[in-house]
Formats: sequence, structure tokens, C-alpha cells
Amino acid sequence: MKRALFIYNPLSGNRLVPRELDRIIEKFQENDIFLDMYRIAEDNSKIIEAMHRKDIDMIIGAGGDGTIGNVANWMIKEGIKLPYGTLGTGTCNNFTHNIDIPEDMEKAIDIICQGHSYSVDVGIVNSKHSFLSSLAGGMFVEASFKTEPELKQKLGPFAYYLKALSELASLKSYPLEIDTGTDIYKENAYLVMILNGTHVGSFKRVFSESQIDISDGLMEMLVLREGNPIEIANMFLMMMRGEDYLKSDSVLLLKSDYFKISSTEKVNMSIDGEKGPMLPIEVEVRKEAIEVFVPKTKL
Repeated sequence: MKRALFIYNPLSGNRLVPRELDRIIEKFQENDIFLDMYRIAEDNSKIIEAMHRKDIDMIIGAGGDGTIGNVANWMIKEGIKLPYGTLGTGTCNNFTHNIDIPEDMEKAIDIICQGHSYSVDVGIVNSKHSFLSSLAGGMFVEASFKTEPELKQKLGPFAYYLKALSELASLKSYPLEIDTGTDIYKENAYLVMILNGTHVGSFKRVFSESQIDISDGLMEMLVLREGNPIEIANMFLMMMRGEDYLKSDSVLLLKSDYFKISSTEKVNMSIDGEKGPMLPIEVEVRKEAIEVFVPKTKL
């Protein structure tokens, strides 16, 4: 029998994990995996200490992108090389979508129990924080911080989009300087995002699968330049419909293993949907930094 640390956020999404704890334990036990349960709280030092135990075969994180990213961050900081299973039970679950983990709890558990894995890239921010799916600043970030928990529970990821659209008339752009290590760009922009995958926020296909490799040591930066608010709204509608929006003059797309972003104004950044540091920041892409369980079809 294998042993796993199961780390969950009881407040994520619709609070599915607390309601289904017994079934989750049963499902893993049926597959000869014994769970040591840890509930995320204000002080998580005991969780980090438990990661170093010699009898642990894997770590499992259950929650939204923030929770999944925090657990990965602890693993990377502590040098934990165990395989990582992820259950997306939050509002958006971008990382689990990026690695084809279904939202159906039992199907996701089946994938972890099958034991197929590969290593994915991780973004390291200011040599301190890591992210698995996204780092962002600007309009959607401000909207996500202001979106009420009740609205997120009722509408899911679409709540962020509605919140941002409601503020289109008062959109604020920021002067940005972006250094990719080889080139420097100066832009007035509403939004800047560094992505590791095809999903972010309420958008399921920001890029096509053929454009993205989350294990190539590179990440994509998307900059939404200052422009007509109506054109910006139309561009987001194109994104939601899966149409090609990248040809728009409002979009700057960059690809690199290093980014430095600075501004003369205060710009709040989010790391995997959670509040992060303000600009300036430096991001280093660490190739294949963490091993995650995936469906066999993903290999």
C-alpha cells in the first residue's frame, strides 16, 4: 500500500472536498493508497514538515489554482521530488485543465491512482514564489480581487469576466517596461499575463494546444495594449468563442524563459489567481521543475 499526503482547502469552490471526504478516502483505499489528511489553515508549517517524511510516496493537492499552486510552491522550496496529484475543486481550476485532469472527482482520482506522470515547467517569481498556470496584472486581476465569493460560487469563472466587463468604461492602463532578456518593450497596457498552458480565468482556450508546450522551458506573455474599450470587449468575446484574436493590433505576444516587468505606477499582480507582489518583478522559467500525474493520453 502506498501513502499520500492529501492537502485540501476546505473553502475552495463549492466546498466539495469536505462534503465528499469519506468517498475520497474510500476511493483511494480501493486503489491501495492510504491518505494522511491535512487541512490548509493560517499556519501550514506542519504540512510542510510532513512533506519530508520518508514514508510518503506522493503528495495530492485539492482546491483551486491558488491552493494547487501553494502546495507546489512548498514542494519546490523544500526540494520535495515526490510526484504531485492535483484535484481541481476551485472556481477556475486552470492548471488541472491544462494537464487534462477532469473536474469529475472520481475520474480525477482514477488518473492519480493509475500513476502516469510527466514533469512540467514552473515560473519562479522574484526567486521566492512559484506559479503553475498564470501570473497576471491589470484589469482582470483587479476584478478578481473585487469579485464577491458568493458571486464566484454561483457563476463560477464567468463571474470574473462579468466583473471586468462591468468596469470597461473606467478601464485603466499602465505604463509597462518588459525585458525578455533579449529585447525590451515599452507599452501602455490594460493587462499583462504570463501563461503556462491554454486556460486562464474564464477563458478555456487562450491558445491552441498546438501553440503550447508546458514542458519546453518557455512561457508565453500576453499583453493587452491600450485601445478602444469596445474593441477590447469584442476581442474578449472572440477569445470566449475560440476565435483567432491574436492578429489584433491590441495584442502583443512574447515567448521567453525570462521576463522582467516594471512600471512607474503601482500594479497589483496575481499568482495562480491569488494576490501576489506588486511590480517590479522578475520571472524565471524553471524547466520540468515538478512531476505531476496526468492521463495516459497526455504522455
